[in-house]
Amino acid sequence: MNVLAKYLNKMTENILNMSIKDYRQYLDIKLSSIEKYINYLNLKKQHVNEMIDRLTITLENKYVEFIETMKINFAQEVENIEINNIKQKLNQMEADVARIDATISQQTKEKATAETECDLIEQIYLVA
Repeated sequence: MNVLAKYLNKMTENILNMSIKDYRQYLDIKLSSIEKYINYLNLKKQHVNEMIDRLTITLENKYVEFIETMKINFAQEVENIEINNIKQKLNQMEADVARIDATISQQTKEKATAETECDLIEQIYLVA
């Protein structure tokens, strides 16, 4: 009976250690993936912001062109299909940036959770 108990204890310890190692590897891969995704999102956000800047300049130029063409001398609402299309694109891009920011925030929280799990698993591994 004593030999069987020792064997079961040793087997359980080995299984636990293997499971902890496997889970640590899983968390390492998860952290790496999250970091890569956050980097990708930051690059995408930068690219969209650059597009917004270019489109804003285009919109300003269209307003100036429209005002000069129509010889507008006082403030009034401008109705122009091309200008409205540019404004719609700008609104869509700004919404994209907001969604990217929300995703970055969520991924940052997930990264913090995964790092906490890593610390916990490391402590368990040291005890086991």
